[in-house]
Amino acid sequence: MKKVLFTCVGSSDPVRGDFDGPMLHIIRHYRPEIVYFYMSKEMSKRKDHIFLAIKTVNKNIGHDAESILLGGEKVDVSDFDTFNTEFERYFKDIKEKHPDAEILVNISSGTPQMLMTLALLSQDISYNIRVIQVLSPAKSSNKSKPTTAEDYDVKEALDNNYDELDEAENRCAEPKLIELKRSLAKEQLKALLYDYNYDGCEKFARAQGFTKESRVMKLIKHLSERQNLKNSVEIQKEEIDYEFYPIKDSECKTVTEYMLILIQLQKLGKVTELLIRLNPLVIRLQIGFLDNVFNVKMDEIASKAKDRVKFDTKKIGKNHKELAEILDKKYRDGFKDSDISIKVMKDVINFFANKKKYSENLKKLNHIDYLEMFNKFDDVNEYRNKVAHSLIAITEEKLKEKTSIGTGDIVKNIKKIITFVHKNTYKEEILNVYDEVNEMILENIYSPNTRQSSFRSNRIGEIENE
Repeated sequence: MKKVLFTCVGSSDPVRGDFDGPMLHIIRHYRPEIVYFYMSKEMSKRKDHIFLAIKTVNKNIGHDAESILLGGEKVDVSDFDTFNTEFERYFKDIKEKHPDAEILVNISSGTPQMLMTLALLSQDISYNIRVIQVLSPAKSSNKSKPTTAEDYDVKEALDNNYDELDEAENRCAEPKLIELKRSLAKEQLKALLYDYNYDGCEKFARAQGFTKESRVMKLIKHLSERQNLKNSVEIQKEEIDYEFYPIKDSECKTVTEYMLILIQLQKLGKVTELLIRLNPLVIRLQIGFLDNVFNVKMDEIASKAKDRVKFDTKKIGKNHKELAEILDKKYRDGFKDSDISIKVMKDVINFFANKKKYSENLKKLNHIDYLEMFNKFDDVNEYRNKVAHSLIAITEEKLKEKTSIGTGDIVKNIKKIITFVHKNTYKEEILNVYDEVNEMILENIYSPNTRQSSFRSNRIGEIENE
């Protein structure tokens, strides 16, 4: 059967460290009739090296292969999407020109983006594809001088090539397609983790063979429960040298865990969901601020009615008569018993901030700017409430236009207030917990120690440590 090789050109091609690079090694041992080699714009400066190397190895093995250069114009080698479109076009073109040929695909040369694209395309059963990997002669990562070095001499490298010797070993390997699927599965799981989609992670990991007893599943379960504001107790029984809950104070822990969810939503650009979730946290921080700065407790102005806490006009009138009068004038039909809200809490805080008895304490603490933060949170909440009754989507741009603040500043201000209100119990390392546990999950996926007997043999659970 006719063989056609599709290969990218990497920093080990054509010869590196006195041995064939992957492309040359495949030509030597598979002897394709046609070699299509793809070079990025930077690599294409060495195209004469590649043509010479292919010609030399063909002559030495008594073979004749046509060499065809592809690419050469692409600049951004980190763009997956462009490679996918470009490589798929080349694959279709090869199939049309050589419908009965076997396409050899080199998955050892090129950038990670190139290799991932080739691995994905290689799973398309409409192509007659054989995937080939070439192992390093050192049986480890290649640490010799790359072929992109300024002083690289291709003729000298070809003359000193140990793979020309009769006793040289064949380092080509044909990884089973399932091995590629494992690598791809890892990338899919990584994408879910980086999107903080732990429900999706849990389902995906289960489909890949991880049992609920495995450390990977326990870590994912922990983050899933944590994201839903549940205290994950089981994870603390695991023998892992990591402080999952560095903050011990109950109230500080509660508001900080909530803040972590807002940070995730901000990173993912989920503006509407962030604003919906913002309300209860701001109220909780306003209550803490009132207590910390002015030493005013909520039971002086509110009462618990069934399962809800409400402003109590009688209590306010009894404990803070002037505040009661101001609130009564501020609202058109007079101030009534009502649910705790950002707006009223803002008015309460501003009242005490303007009283000499309390304002001196505020100045002494040098945190007058927090009043403006709470005022701004009220503006944001007002805007969110208006939009909630329409079909208009809240975008970052629209939010800034209407309130002069974006989600990035909202999250920063939340953190500032938490740091102030809970200055004796807040710990900065809490900010990294989700990302660090994400990395812990990925490390466990590639660790041989996670390969439990309960994993199915063809699943991601058996990926070897690379």
